[in-house]
Amino acid sequence: MTTTTAGAARKIVRAPRRTAAVYGILAVIGVTGIVLLSLDGAWFAVVAAAVLTLFWVVVTVRALGNGVYTDGYQLINRNDLGRRRVPWVHVARFEYRGVRGLGLWDGEGEWTTLQYLPSGVTAERALAALDEELRRSRA
Repeated sequence: MTTTTAGAARKIVRAPRRTAAVYGILAVIGVTGIVLLSLDGAWFAVVAAAVLTLFWVVVTVRALGNGVYTDGYQLINRNDLGRRRVPWVHVARFEYRGVRGLGLWDGEGEWTTLQYLPSGVTAERALAALDEELRRSRA
């Protein structure tokens, strides 16, 4: 659990870095492709490869910040391409469901996946941290 500047969201669960590493490898492959294509003089292909590589660089940087955060009023789940905000009053409980990942049950009984975490100690720590934060928000 890390704390950021005053008034900012605080990270509760950090997502595994494997996804960001895969995206980073794709970006490196893209840079290599740009260099090789520029040596051949295929400028249209260089521009196309540069656009695709820029996409993978942006997604890599975003993936490094994946996780579950709170600002005291709501739960903020940040994934590769977006984020979802869930007010604490709508969270009934948290649960780890193996392949389906770490998620929450809302007040209407609907399941929402937050993060895909490896089973074992990582999932147990994440679940404990989320349960503690839920208790704190209801106090």
